[in-house]
Amino acid sequence: MAKTIPPSAGTLAAMDDKHCLMLCGTGQLDSQVYWLMALDVEFDVLEPPTLKERLRRASERVGRSLARGGESQVAP
Repeated sequence: MAKTIPPSAGTLAAMDDKHCLMLCGTGQLDSQVYWLMALDVEFDVLEPPTLKERLRRASERVGRSLARGGESQVAP
C-alpha cells in the first residue's frame, strides 16, 4: 500500500503482515471517498462518522446506477 498512497494523502502504520492503518488529514471528505474507492481494497472506516455517511451515500448512488442496468436516463 505504501507505493499506492502518496504522503500528501495520508500516512500508513503497519498493524500486522496483511493490515495497515491509514491516517488522513481533515481534507475534503469527498476526496477521501474517492481515494478509498480508488484503492480497490477492503477497508473499514473508523472515523469520522461523516466520512462513513458519505461512503454510504456513494454506495447507494452506485447501487441505483447498477440497478438501472446501464439504461440511460437521458433522452436521445
